[in-house]
Amino acid sequence: MLGKYQWIKKQVLANLNQQNQTLREEIALAIDFIQKIEEGQNEYALLESQHADQALVKALHKMQNRLLQIAEQEKKRQWTTESLASFNEILRQNRELGPLADALLSQLVRHLAAYQGAIFLLNEDKGQDVFLEMVSSYALDRKKFARKQIQLGEGLVGQAYLEGQTILMTEVPQNYIQISSGLGEGTPRCLLVMPFKANERVLGVLELAAMHPFASHEISFLEKLSESMAITFFNVRNNEHTRRLLEDSQEQAEALRAQEEEMRQNNEELMATQEMMQRKQQELEQVFARVESETDKRKLLENKYLNQKKAWQQLIDQWPQPVFWKDHELYYIGANWAFAEWVGANHPRELIGKTDFDVFNLQTVAESLRVHDRLVLNQKTPQTTQEEWPQPRETALLNVQVYRIPVLNEEGQLVSFIGILYASTPDTETYLRQQIQVLEQQLWQKEADLQKVVEENAQLRTHSLITGSLL
Repeated sequence: MLGKYQWIKKQVLANLNQQNQTLREEIALAIDFIQKIEEGQNEYALLESQHADQALVKALHKMQNRLLQIAEQEKKRQWTTESLASFNEILRQNRELGPLADALLSQLVRHLAAYQGAIFLLNEDKGQDVFLEMVSSYALDRKKFARKQIQLGEGLVGQAYLEGQTILMTEVPQNYIQISSGLGEGTPRCLLVMPFKANERVLGVLELAAMHPFASHEISFLEKLSESMAITFFNVRNNEHTRRLLEDSQEQAEALRAQEEEMRQNNEELMATQEMMQRKQQELEQVFARVESETDKRKLLENKYLNQKKAWQQLIDQWPQPVFWKDHELYYIGANWAFAEWVGANHPRELIGKTDFDVFNLQTVAESLRVHDRLVLNQKTPQTTQEEWPQPRETALLNVQVYRIPVLNEEGQLVSFIGILYASTPDTETYLRQQIQVLEQQLWQKEADLQKVVEENAQLRTHSLITGSLL
């Protein structure tokens, strides 16, 4: 009996020792597990023994899961905090709308592992024509987004603006958007269209497309970031608008200053012109007074010239021999009645402006006369030549003498010459020579009178030209 009791006691002590050892092992494992968790190894696996206390194990597993959840939440919170800080820095660094939108969208697409994106801002610059303008895009199909304006309420972007709520699509239609790469094309699995607001007013829309669904903490991050985006875009756009207004104002002020300067110069020029006009008016009044006096003088000189010309013509007409005169180009500029009758003209005026080729039918005669005419032109001295001229109203030629007298101006240039025809007979030669001497004296006197009249008339013409230029 005593031996049986001792055996039972021995078995009980053995069991107690075994339980004590197991408990120690479990306590050691629990302590090690807790230490690993304390060191940050939240995913450390708890080794369970066959005789482990299930309540303790469940409590430790529950604690581990809770710690894992807390760690995951802390990780997401830390990710959100760091992401907001990083993107807020981007928002602070850029002061121009285009570069700001490009930098922000490019970083967002990479940060969220998206593939495509776009930023649309409300454009109210055209008054009542309000629309959403795409200010930045990333990897979008140019054909689909060639039109960078979206009307309010048009498509998902326009609808998100009107509703002011985020649109999240996990089933994107095949024809809505395509993501392409070097490996091919595909339809995104997730599409996020999020309006961003400032003071409860929607200022734009952010659109992102990805091949994976966006996590809740990523969407929460975008919602928080959208507030900063709205405020920053609003301020940047207002600053650009203010800068444009300032530039326009400066340009207008500069243009106004230029106009004022131009008006000042114009006024100075106008005053100078008025002063000049007053001087010109005074000069014109003086000129008009002189012109009235000079006009009377010119009329007297013209009458005197006409009288001298008439007297000269009468003198020549009284001369019994044919007399003509030509200019330096050998055109007839006058003749007496005797010469007109000699060549068969009805009046001396009919010969003015004609040449010997017009007056004589025989070309050989005209050419011969021209040879003699050029002699006096070249020599510039009186010339007497024996020539054959057609007889009056007959075709036969008559041997005559022609006495040509050159008329020179003050510079010694020949302006015309006078020719006298007379038949070469012994009975008339002496008489004609005497008559020629008398005619020469009268001719020189008339030429002197005419030259004086011409000079006076030339002075009047010069004065008239000057007066005309003033007028």
